[in-house]
Amino acid sequence: MSIKELERFQNAVHEFVCMSSFLSTTEDKEQAIFRTSHHDASDPEQSILFDIEIDPNVESLKPYADVAHLSDFGDENEVLFMLGSIFQIIDIKRNEEGGFWLIKLRLCGEKECNLKDVHDFLGRDLGEDTRLTDIGSLLHEMGLLREAETLYDHLISTNHNDDKLMASCYEGLGDVAIAKDNYILARICYEEQMELLAKYYERNSFVFGNIYQHFGQVNLIEGKWELSIQYYDEALAIFTTKADNYHKNIASCHTGLGNSYRITNKRSDCTKAMWHYQKALEILEKTLPEDHSDIADAYENIGTLYTDFYENEQSVTYLEKAEKIYLKSLLPSHPKLALIYRNLANSYFRTRKFYLAREYYEKSADLYKQTASSNKKSFAELIELKDIIQRMDSEFPLQAVIGMI
Repeated sequence: MSIKELERFQNAVHEFVCMSSFLSTTEDKEQAIFRTSHHDASDPEQSILFDIEIDPNVESLKPYADVAHLSDFGDENEVLFMLGSIFQIIDIKRNEEGGFWLIKLRLCGEKECNLKDVHDFLGRDLGEDTRLTDIGSLLHEMGLLREAETLYDHLISTNHNDDKLMASCYEGLGDVAIAKDNYILARICYEEQMELLAKYYERNSFVFGNIYQHFGQVNLIEGKWELSIQYYDEALAIFTTKADNYHKNIASCHTGLGNSYRITNKRSDCTKAMWHYQKALEILEKTLPEDHSDIADAYENIGTLYTDFYENEQSVTYLEKAEKIYLKSLLPSHPKLALIYRNLANSYFRTRKFYLAREYYEKSADLYKQTASSNKKSFAELIELKDIIQRMDSEFPLQAVIGMI
């Protein structure tokens, strides 16, 4: 684990952590310690030993099992925790002799008040018969794009006769392509999805409302805002006649329309954008747990639009709300964190909080650095951020020092 990730754990003692992968553990503590490598406290990477407390009388949010009888190494006494298992961080201590950090965790139960709302929502959202494509969506939401893409590709290659499953996979691949800034591929994937589903659904169906949203997003990214508005309006018209007023797809359309009006750079259209953003937030706050990342997205949209209006105090208020939720709901390396740090830095700069601005530019740069070698956009952002930090150091050194005292 990197030092920065360790610091995140240290700052979150008594908070909750959701595991982003299956967690293989052993009941044999001596064996676990034996496998833990020694690292000096100053090393960039640190060895971690998780000590997990389980109350067998408490029903966990996610299943776990003793899989020793299934393992090739039965003497390991392996216990496997499912992806998405949630633990409370109890304590973190350094074991100097062993050269590792001991992090004590407690497996959380489904009745805990802080987690019950999220658990119930996920149960409604995914349903009892969760499909593998839903797991792909979850991987994407967690920022695990490569894993999501691999899953979708595998499902397509093994399910040629299932048009609807393949359509869902192409939709997921389109979403991943957008996240990776490959907009041409995204359009191709959504066209494949539409072609497959056109065999089964009318053009005014709920399913096609989803497809119109995707084309609205692609056209928005390509700067074709008139087409984008057209597609989002078509989708919204479908959803408002076929769903209740607080359906998540209606919120998504309002967000898309807000983004589309915003890029026209007309003051009147920016006012329309704010109305749509506020409408999306209203729906999301009524239908999602308060710490859901979609609510953070809505806060960020409103905050950055206030930045465009030069209403900087309002901007900071909304962006700080978004940051607080992201830190609870996303992985430490999630790209949304890099963006919120940069947006907050911009707002802090405009309110003349130069020390905070520099700190957040640094945070953003640190995250973009992790993907700069494989992502052109991240590389460009990193170069620009380094230039901003360098200019701040030369132009505002005194303010930065005063702010840190």
